[in-house]
Amino acid sequence: MSQEKEPPKIIAAKKTSEADQSWIKHQREVQQKTPERIEDAAKFLSGMISISLTIFLKLNPDGFKEMAGSGLLNTAVILWIASLVFTFLVLFPAPYRYNDSSSASIRGMHKRVVRYKYWMLGLGAFFFVVALGVLVWVYVAG
Repeated sequence: MSQEKEPPKIIAAKKTSEADQSWIKHQREVQQKTPERIEDAAKFLSGMISISLTIFLKLNPDGFKEMAGSGLLNTAVILWIASLVFTFLVLFPAPYRYNDSSSASIRGMHKRVVRYKYWMLGLGAFFFVVALGVLVWVYVAG
């Protein structure tokens, strides 16, 4: 009972075109620069938080004094501060642990950094929008 072996299948491969290689390289660079782009967004958001707080203070400076005991106003200020804290957390570097001779370790660390920065930026934006909503409610209802 001898079985005849089939000849191995030949797979024809073609070299990746230069255009495809450039897009792969572009995607890698974009992915590697993601933390920088998130940090730029956090800088923009922290600036907007500061500017909008300044605008609210300038619109009616006595209004804040009159409503100092207001629970809604206190909530808005706490949310405002929380939004600033979360956006600043995006900017401050954390101690990253990885094996610098392992590409898998570096990639994993990069993914964790990006995930952390996205969450902090998202929370900062969320608290900022809620704080604005509460302040608008205080001014409209009050």
